[in-house]
Amino acid sequence: MKNFSIKKFTIYVFLAGAGLILVSILMGMHANNFRKKAIPTKGTVVALSSSSNINSPRSSGSPIRETTYTHRPIVRFVTQNGKAIEFLSDTGSKKTAYKKGDAVEVLYLPSSPEKAKINDFLSLWMMPMVIGGIGLIFIALGGGIIIISKLKGRQNAYLKTNGIPIETDFQRIEKNKDLNLGGKNPYRVVTQWTDPSTSKTHIFKSDNLWYDPTDQIDKNKITVFIELNNPGKYYIDLTFLSGEKQ
Repeated sequence: MKNFSIKKFTIYVFLAGAGLILVSILMGMHANNFRKKAIPTKGTVVALSSSSNINSPRSSGSPIRETTYTHRPIVRFVTQNGKAIEFLSDTGSKKTAYKKGDAVEVLYLPSSPEKAKINDFLSLWMMPMVIGGIGLIFIALGGGIIIISKLKGRQNAYLKTNGIPIETDFQRIEKNKDLNLGGKNPYRVVTQWTDPSTSKTHIFKSDNLWYDPTDQIDKNKITVFIELNNPGKYYIDLTFLSGEKQ
């Protein structure tokens, strides 16, 4: 946990997303180049290849695993040279759009007719779209982390300058089980304060810490800056921790 860095994690997420988008673009260019150079011809679905997938139970209390099947068409066509070719489609689905005996349009290159494809949208563009979509999700995740961090940083700076400082009682250090990045949960410092004007007790939880600060907590009182008349908006000052100063 001590070696985990949210900044490094964000950079890795961005790089992974950018890499996947680049791969998607290259695959799309390859598919477009194939489509332009390929020779169209007629083919026939001669069979369906089915593969099983065992899915996890729908609910944690159910021991039943669901088995689903993916069907991919096997297509036969004849090249310009009169050579008969059979190929298995790259794409399939649970409910295939094809059945045995269906006529389909085929695209193939004379140099490698065994790598032919059915001339439909999914066969040509599904993989670039899926990989590009995953890349966009990674980019959005990294961007979301940056935006949230900046907004939180601005709020903390405002409270530290304009908020009311109060001395709160240190309670504990806990893991934030609601957040998991890279298989790791961050830590939070929890403090408590009773408002003398209302006798109401407030619990404060720090921003996420990507290291265990237990060994550095050597005080019973921790300063918290709260907004005037709104203790629900606060900032726990942990600048005394070595990790916070880095």
